[in-house]
Amino acid sequence: MFGLPKRRFSTRTSGRQRFEGRGAISSPCLRTPGPPDLMVTETQKTRRAILRAATRNRSRNAYSPRIFRAIKHRFFPLGFFLRNILALRGEPRWQGLTPRLWRGHLHRMLEERSRIFLEIQRWWAEKERTEQAPVSALFRSLDLPEQSGYCSHCGGCCEIASGFPSFPRATSLPLRWQQLFGAGLGEGHRFCAFLWECDASGQSVCAIHPWRPAPCRAFAEAECAFLKNDLNKHPPYRPQEFSMACQRLPRLIDRR
Repeated sequence: MFGLPKRRFSTRTSGRQRFEGRGAISSPCLRTPGPPDLMVTETQKTRRAILRAATRNRSRNAYSPRIFRAIKHRFFPLGFFLRNILALRGEPRWQGLTPRLWRGHLHRMLEERSRIFLEIQRWWAEKERTEQAPVSALFRSLDLPEQSGYCSHCGGCCEIASGFPSFPRATSLPLRWQQLFGAGLGEGHRFCAFLWECDASGQSVCAIHPWRPAPCRAFAEAECAFLKNDLNKHPPYRPQEFSMACQRLPRLIDRR
């Protein structure tokens, strides 16, 4: 029904755009010159289709308002969620599920992903209001291509269910979030709870980059090169599989 997971990206140039949601924020987003690639186009079409379904079903309370608020936000990681689904379709535990069971799991996972996304968004807005924190720190990771020379924001290093929760001593992150990094977001989730995406483009944004834990800091150029080389030799899925997943996801999560 779907296929297998992940990525295919190149380094992109940055430009200033508006963070739309609580506490409007100026943020850099990565752009590709020329026409968008197939996966970006399909992800953006899927986002619009889900929002149409959400709007249609809100009057019957069939669609969670939380999911609606999260997915319409420009930094919700919908592309990574689609890759997550493709990864699950390649795992024996998830193969052979009926559409009804898939629908139930997808709604649960979207609820869990939307809950933590909106919680982080509110936390940043409150931090900016009470501490005059430079919200641009949220997007500091977007400067990495210029600083490191190797990060292309493919998000591959963030496609982990959980990691060792060794955070900087001076972190201001809630303890529950630190525990969440160690325990994972829940059944079926295959990427970090703090991974965001810029405009459904497949380009990653770390929502806690200034306070990221030790495993993330240790993932440097050598590890990045190894991961990309492995993906180039063994592509996790074909573009056609991603397109099919994009077409079927709105129907699966629409409870009509």
